Amino acid sequence: MSGRFLQIDARGEVTHYIRLAEDISDKRALNEGLEYLAFHDPLTGLPNRSVMLDRIGQAIAQGDQLLIHMAQRLRALLREEDTVARFGGDEFILLLPHLARQDRSVLRLRHGGRPAHHPEDAAIIRAIIGLGETLGRYPQPGSVASTHQLLTSA
Repeated sequence: MSGRFLQIDARGEVTHYIRLAEDISDKRALNEGLEYLAFHDPLTGLPNRSVMLDRIGQAIAQGDQLLIHMAQRLRALLREEDTVARFGGDEFILLLPHLARQDRSVLRLRHGGRPAHHPEDAAIIRAIIGLGETLGRYPQPGSVASTHQLLTSA
């Protein structure tokens, strides 16, 4: 609460001046303490459940953005006839039909024979080539490989 009061005489001169003010330091400190307690454990001083749930939500959002980014990068690196799918969690499955040794150069040429623009591109290219080699061995002559066997071997 604050206010100013003036008393003026008949000639228009100020005869009395009263100013009221209130120190709100205690209220401010109380509000800051309550805000701290709303987000921290009073015993340990560690962030509480509310803070943890918020941070988990932020981490999930960041993870989602990473998955979206990786999906876009994979699509950009693959050929038209290839298929990329999110298999679950952070697993992506790549189906590269007719991947022969000479097709590997197609993946490298996407970057003009230069190192990949992004560090993850190089890892993706290595993963694609490794996966192509693994799947290229199946089915082996005289055997029938199920879809589950192929995915397990990859």
